[in-house]
Amino acid sequence: MSIAFGALVALAALALVNILIQWWTVAGEFSAMLVLSRLVSLGFLALNVFISFAVLAGRSWARLLLTLLSVVGTVYVVVSIVTFDLLSPLVYADAVLSDAAVVLLWLPSSNVFFRQVRAARAQYRTDQVALRPGKLIR
Repeated sequence: MSIAFGALVALAALALVNILIQWWTVAGEFSAMLVLSRLVSLGFLALNVFISFAVLAGRSWARLLLTLLSVVGTVYVVVSIVTFDLLSPLVYADAVLSDAAVVLLWLPSSNVFFRQVRAARAQYRTDQVALRPGKLIR
């Protein structure tokens, strides 16, 4: 699980580098579309960091969402290759790293981790219900 989280952190760092490169390569130009594009990129970076920590906390929904985003990103890269639309090499590296992180998140050892977290969360809820005032503890 720690390797998958490390890949997710590396993915966020790579996205940040890509955003910074985009920021300074078109420094002389200013348009509303350019600003919007950079804000959307920063929003996706924040979403990636949030999902990474949710995965580390054992949230299954985050693993599913990351899988979906990775598939969308891979389809985008494949379509750009087929249409000969050249992208930054960092975009290709981002797609490969994202796919690798998703594969790591679906390995049997990761499945065990997510099951253990889910069981611990369920046990905690059960314990909280048993300790409510007015309830008999058996």
